[in-house]
Order: sequence, then structure tokens, then C-alpha cells
Amino acid sequence: MVNIIIFSFFIPFLSATLFAETLYVTNFSDVGIGTLRDAIENSNKSTGETTTVYFSKKNKIISLESDLPQIEKPINIDATDQNITIDSTRSNGFILAKGSDGSVIKGLTIINSKNNGVTLSDSNNHVITGNSIQKNEGSGIFVNWSHDNRINKNVIHKNKSEGIHIFCSNNNHIFYNTIRENSLGILLDSSDCMKINNNSIIKNQDSGIFLAATSFHDNVNDPILSRKKHNHVINENKICDNSTGINLLMASDNYFLHNKFSNNGKAISLIQKSCNNIIEENNIEKSNIGIVIDHFSKKNPLIKNNIFNNDKNINIDYGDEIPPSIPSFRAHNTGSTLFLEGILHGLPNTEYFVQFSNNKQGIFFIGQIVVITNPHGKGIICNRFTIKEFNGSNINAIINSWEGTFGYCENVPILQETIQRSLIREKYGRRL
Repeated sequence: MVNIIIFSFFIPFLSATLFAETLYVTNFSDVGIGTLRDAIENSNKSTGETTTVYFSKKNKIISLESDLPQIEKPINIDATDQNITIDSTRSNGFILAKGSDGSVIKGLTIINSKNNGVTLSDSNNHVITGNSIQKNEGSGIFVNWSHDNRINKNVIHKNKSEGIHIFCSNNNHIFYNTIRENSLGILLDSSDCMKINNNSIIKNQDSGIFLAATSFHDNVNDPILSRKKHNHVINENKICDNSTGINLLMASDNYFLHNKFSNNGKAISLIQKSCNNIIEENNIEKSNIGIVIDHFSKKNPLIKNNIFNNDKNINIDYGDEIPPSIPSFRAHNTGSTLFLEGILHGLPNTEYFVQFSNNKQGIFFIGQIVVITNPHGKGIICNRFTIKEFNGSNINAIINSWEGTFGYCENVPILQETIQRSLIREKYGRRL
């Protein structure tokens, strides 16, 4: 009898490409072994996880004579602190295509592409960060049918089309970029649920941000009190020296908060059925017109904005509709308290939100009251505000309802006198 013993040995014969792979660019020519082109081709052949590409030397320029291969597998191209320039004078820029989900392009200078600097096409979850993307014939970054991407800390400069163009792409986040001197800063076209915050958007020839054909159809009917559902959230941006700061065309259900506008032709323009947009606590100054709303655009409440030093602060076009009656009220300043009293004429049995603002060189928010009209459409304005500092001799009022901005008035003189008692109830109360 022969006993046969079989020994089984595990031999670690696994290709490195089954796991994350690291490659170095050692050849800074256009083609050949060790080039960036070679690294992308090897990454596309990989059967493993993300390929990481580093550069062996600093301060290099890679001049491309033809298009790089489309990126079809996850890749991390990292040139942080290396000063690597990709000059695409005779080629297109980077294209992250289907299959490349989760790629990173970081720390490069990408210039002179005959099309876009970086294109995300039918792929998701990318990070484009810390790059200088400039002087490309198309957009700096074009996002096409690609979702859940992060674009941050880039300088996107002097591109002949948009700095960033988002088309049919949702849930992307654009933050802490400098976007300047492009044909247009950021274009959101047929896209939803974007976050755009803490960017500097400066000196673009057309709009700083252009929203076209966007609508969050599940939005609530109460845009003033409820902010639980909205489409794009655009906040904490510096938007200066553009033809129009933010331009909305058939764009609805967006939220604009804490942005700083200055020296634009128009700071904010809402036209062609741009509805249900909330414009809240923005600083708008030194523009030809602060806010423009055309007569097709409804339900756009203006809330607690500071609008000052513009040639015209607010321009609401009511079209063929009869414009709302301007509220009649008086304002009295006693030094520490501002008394307001008067009448608002509106729709019967309707709740209005009346915001009062100091006017020295514009509109500085003081406070808000609720006015409910009676069956005849009249409501009492009667309130006092404690004020720590009050500069100026005039006051403004903006009237919002659930239907949006109902009307406004400017430059109501403030009477510098002490009020012993409220006159409004004596003068108007019995008539109401």
C-alpha cells in the first residue's frame, strides 16, 4: 500500500494590476515608454483598481501633438506641487469617459486645448481639484451626462467658451474655484441639484452664472418659509464685474443665499418663467441694476437682502398686469426706536410679509412684519423696531406673499420726531 501525500502550496502569483497600481511619468515627450500617454494606455489595460500616476520631475511641459487616449478606467493623475503643464495646442484635453468613474485630476496646468481642457462624459464621481485650466478653445471643464462630481480649488481662466459647462448632469458640487475672464463663468444647462459655493466669479464677458431650463418639480408651494426642497443652492460666492452676475432663463426652484455681488451690469436677472426662486440675505452693490424680474417670472421672494449703491436697485416688470398699490406709511425715528405706520393695499384676506430696510445709499435690512388684509384688501402697517445704528433719511419696503414679490417702494422720508402714541389705529383702524 502506497500512501500518497499531496502538499498544496499557495504561490503568490498575482499580477500587480489586480490591485491599485502606481506609475511614474519619467519621459516628458508626447509618445514613448514612460510618457503620460503611455501611463493612460496602461491604466486603460488594467484589470485592477485605480491607477495612480505621479511625475518624476518638476517644472516640465508636455506638448501634445495628438489627442491623449480617452480615460476608460479609474485613474488618479497627481501633479501636486510639481508644476507640470499639459500644452494641448494640437490636441484635445483630458476626456474621462465611460468606465472611468472615481478618477482624480489634480495639480496640473492644462492649456491651449483645441476643445475643452477637461471633459467628463457619461462617467461619475470624479474629483477635479487644484488645477489651472486656461486658454482653451472650448470650456475649461465640460461635464456631459456625468453626476456626483466635485470641482474645487481650480483656477479656470481665459477660456474662449464657458469656464465650467454642466449639461444634463446632476448632483455636482462646484466650490472654492476662481473662475475669471472666460466668455461665461458657469453654465448650468438642463441639470439639477447643484451646489455652487465659495467661488470667486469675476470679469466674465457674459454671465457669472447662467441657469437655463432647470426645475425641481417636487418643490413645495411655500417658498418663503420652507427650504427643505430646492434645486440648485448657490451661496457664499463673490460675483463681480460680469455683464450679469446670475442670469436665470426658465430656471426655477433655486436658492441664492449670502452671495456678494458688485460691479455687474445686472446683479441678478430672472426672465422667461423663472419661478419659485428664493433670493435671501445677499449683498448687491455698485451695479447698473440690482435685481431684474420680468412679468413671466412669478413667486420669487426677495428676503433680507442688502441692495445698495446701484443705479437702480430693483426693477420688476409687471407687463400688462396692473402693478400692485404701493403701501402708504410713515416712518419716525426717535434715536433708538423706529416707528412705522400706514396702510397696505393688496388682495383680500391675504397674508403679506413686509420687509423694511434703511436707505442711505440703498437697502439695508431692518426687520419684517406680517400684514393680513381684510375682505376689502387693506391691511395695517404698525410696528416698531429697536435700532442700534441707523444711517440715512429714507426707508424702503419690499412686500412678499406666498406668490413671491408683490411690490416695493423706496425713499420714504423718515420723520425725526418723538411719537407719543401710535396714530395708525386712530386714523385708519375704524375704517378697516
